[in-house]
Amino acid sequence: MENGLWMKSFFRFLLSKKRTPDSKVELAYDTIEEQLAGALPELRPAAEQYWRVEGAEGQDSGAYIFFESMFGCYVEVLLVLDGSPSRDRLLRRAFGFVEEMFASGDVRVGELAYVGMFEGMDSWWIVRAKPFIGKRAAARMDRFNAGWRSFSASDVPAGESKWRGPDIIDLFNVRAVIASELAAEGLGLDDIPGVTHT
Repeated sequence: MENGLWMKSFFRFLLSKKRTPDSKVELAYDTIEEQLAGALPELRPAAEQYWRVEGAEGQDSGAYIFFESMFGCYVEVLLVLDGSPSRDRLLRRAFGFVEEMFASGDVRVGELAYVGMFEGMDSWWIVRAKPFIGKRAAARMDRFNAGWRSFSASDVPAGESKWRGPDIIDLFNVRAVIASELAAEGLGLDDIPGVTHT
């Protein structure tokens, strides 16, 4: 999606939502799936695939399943890829949304952000994500994962590397979304790590 088009869509989304002193947008657990798809419109095709398979928001298995299986897959695939301007832009936007989740007055949204995005992540994931982790997320990580800031590439065990690509299972065409977003950099679906099962 063109950067200008994305910005217009994102600002329309921001203007349509309730604002609070602590957050640009008041994110709510009961509508977080739609809010994520609105804030990151390139993910809408994957979100709609999820809703077709799992049921509409509120009728599906819940925000944790949506967040971990669709959004988590998106972030993981992007982290596995080598850095590039478009890949890094997508990760900044994704982690920016997570940062807003931590600012929500709905405590369940912050818990979803931590559990769905950070809890139990391998050291390779943390090392690759570090440049994109915001202040609120870092503060939460400091509380629950002491020592994460000192992780470096040398701390990643031999069997645990960024090349986990074949182990990534994409159930909602997230890889196709990423391929579309990175096509201008010469990447196609075959270049995107993981396996898609729909």
